[in-house]
Amino acid sequence: MSWARRQGAPRLLLLTIFFSLPVAGAFLSFIEVFEDGVDGVDGLLRARAVTVSPDGRNVYVAGHLDNAIAIFSRSEFGGPLTYAGLVRDNGVDVFLDGPTGLAVSANGERLFASTDFDDSLAVFSRDATSDSLAQIAVFQDGVDSVDGLAGASDVARSADGQHIYVTGRDDFSIAVFSRDATTDALIFAGFEQNGLDGVSGLAGASAVAVSPDGDMVLATGEFEDSLVVFSRDASSDDLVFVETLTDGLDGVSDLRGPVDLEFSSDSQDIYVASEVDSRVTLFHRVGSSVEYVTSYPVPFAISGLAVSNDGRLVVAATGGAVPSLQVFTRDEVDGTLTLVETIEDGDGGATGLDGLQAITFSPDDSEVYTAAILADTMARFQNETVVDVFSDGFESGDTSAWDNTVP
Repeated sequence: MSWARRQGAPRLLLLTIFFSLPVAGAFLSFIEVFEDGVDGVDGLLRARAVTVSPDGRNVYVAGHLDNAIAIFSRSEFGGPLTYAGLVRDNGVDVFLDGPTGLAVSANGERLFASTDFDDSLAVFSRDATSDSLAQIAVFQDGVDSVDGLAGASDVARSADGQHIYVTGRDDFSIAVFSRDATTDALIFAGFEQNGLDGVSGLAGASAVAVSPDGDMVLATGEFEDSLVVFSRDASSDDLVFVETLTDGLDGVSDLRGPVDLEFSSDSQDIYVASEVDSRVTLFHRVGSSVEYVTSYPVPFAISGLAVSNDGRLVVAATGGAVPSLQVFTRDEVDGTLTLVETIEDGDGGATGLDGLQAITFSPDDSEVYTAAILADTMARFQNETVVDVFSDGFESGDTSAWDNTVP
C-alpha cells in the first residue's frame, strides 16, 4: 500500500525490515500496465528493453519498432507512476533507429541505448527534474573509425562510470567506450571480437554484463551457445580474454541459445537465460574464471532475467505460448534457486505480458517492471518480500529512492 506524504509532518526514521518470505502466490503483485496507444501512451511498439534510473524517479522502455524510448515518471515519494513522454528518432537531432538495450549511468546523468537498425550507441543527457532526455552523442558502426556495433543488441555500464560496453550481434563483438576524465565525454576505445587476441564464443553476441565489483565483463554468444569471460581493469580500456564456456564441453550444459545474463549483487553468481534449453543456468565465479553449477527449467522461450538488489529473488521472463514471470528465491550463500511463484498473463489481474522480453527491479527492490514485445506494454508489479515500516507504525510499499533522506 502507498503512504501519502503529509505536508509539514516531522521526519521519521525509516526502518526497512525483511520479514520471513511469504508463501507462494504473494511474492509479486500486479499493479498496472501501460499500453502503446492507450490513454496517450506512446513509444512502446514492440517494447524490448526496460530500465530504471538510480534515483528511482524514471522508468525507461525501448520501443523497438517505434524507434523510441518511452519515459515514465514518479514525481514524489510514494506517488503514482505516470507516462511523461518520449524521445523518438527523427533523423535530425535524435538518432534512435531500433533500440534494443538501455542503461543509465551510475550517477543518473546519462542514458545509453543500443540500436540494431542504426548499428549504434545513442547517448542522452537526463534531466531528472523535467523528465526530459536530450541526445548528446551517437556512435555508429563504420563511422569515424567506430567498429563492433553491427547489430548492436545490448548495453551495460560499469559501476565506476568509466566504461560502456555494447554487444554487436552481427559483428561477433563487444564495443568498448570510455569516459574522458576531463570533458566527461564518451569516447570509442576499441572492441573485442572473435578471432582477435584469442577471443572466441561471441558469434551472435546477445547480452553483456559487468560485475558489480567491476573486475569482470561477461557476454553471451547466442550462435555458439557460449558464455565469454573477460577480466577488467578500471584503469585500462582493454579487456583481457579469460575463457569461453560452451554448451556440451567440459561439463557445461543447458546453455543453448543464451539471450540474457545477470550478476548477483555480490558478484559471485551469474545467471544466464538459455532460450533453446528453456533454463536459468547458474554459474559461480572462481577467481578470474567461471564454472558451471546447475540449471533450472522454465517454460519455453525464456527471454530475460532480473536479480533483486538485495539478492533474495531471481525473476525470469518467458514470452512463449503462455507468457509468465517465474519467481525464484535465491540462497545467498551458494546462489541456488527455488521456484516459488509463477505469474501467467491473466493471473491476479495481470495483463500485458504477451511476448515478455525484459524485466528489471527498481533500485530499492520495491517494484518490478517488464517489457512485452507482442503486447506493446510495460507492466508494473509490487515486490511483496520488501516491507517498509515507519517508526510510528505506518507502512509503505515504496521506499524512498530519491536520496538518503526519508519523509
